[in-house]
Amino acid sequence: MIIIGERINSSRSQIAKAIGERNTDFIAHEANLQADLGAQYLDVNCAAGLDKEIEDLEWVIKTIRKATTTPICLDSPNLEALEAGVSLLAGEPVFINSITAELDKLNQIIPLLKKRDDLRVIALTLDERGVPKTVLERIENGQKIIEFFKKQNINPERLFFDFLVQPLSTQQEQAAIFLETLKQAKQLSWNTVCGLSNISFGLPRRTVLNAAFLVSAVASGLDAAIIDPTDSVMTEMLAAMEVILSRDNYCLNYIKKMKKKIYEYKSIHCRHAAKRRQNHSKLGSDLLLKEDF
Repeated sequence: MIIIGERINSSRSQIAKAIGERNTDFIAHEANLQADLGAQYLDVNCAAGLDKEIEDLEWVIKTIRKATTTPICLDSPNLEALEAGVSLLAGEPVFINSITAELDKLNQIIPLLKKRDDLRVIALTLDERGVPKTVLERIENGQKIIEFFKKQNINPERLFFDFLVQPLSTQQEQAAIFLETLKQAKQLSWNTVCGLSNISFGLPRRTVLNAAFLVSAVASGLDAAIIDPTDSVMTEMLAAMEVILSRDNYCLNYIKKMKKKIYEYKSIHCRHAAKRRQNHSKLGSDLLLKEDF
């Protein structure tokens, strides 16, 4: 299972502020935090900067590279920004996020994909008509992209299909449609990915829904997910699913993660216990002072 950390996205106010202020420490911390928590790729989106997107993207990539060697997923609708990012990441594994089944946009990105034949590509299964509503439409759009790649002599195995998670709050039936599409895609041996947190948009206790949906998606054949690695509920459920699906030999990754969790819990418990003792000691001192006077 490939985990793509979603946190370095300029749509988040803290990230936008850090980029605007060129806060190296903040961006480096976000990169290291996600990498330490298991992200194999770091999604980087600077699109909120509009006219400054390329300049911002180049700065963020250089900042991340000083902090960690974790590969990057370039997240932008702007072809020039993608080209600039790929140039900075020569010789490194890279995800492109994303393309669609829209013919004009496919034609535009072909030169970049031919320039580097190792780029992985996230393909959204939407076309000129918008987001498809059925399983069949999603599969048909995926097949359209595959056929286009073959005609261009580009290996379609580089594709990771995103069948477009829709919020349960507005389209509850779409979760079941998404999961069924995953199952059919797996029968076709397609690679799959999704931006998972959209499922819980507008609902309370989002982490619960995200974790439940992740479990269902992994069981249905999901290969990669764009998630927040700091969401411990979701990442622990993912580790458990990897064991259940026999993807974690001898349960080693699960054991390692749970041991780390226990250590973190004990550390937090010790800090709180020390704080309570400190507060209790201060209270005793205050009482003594009051009694003295």
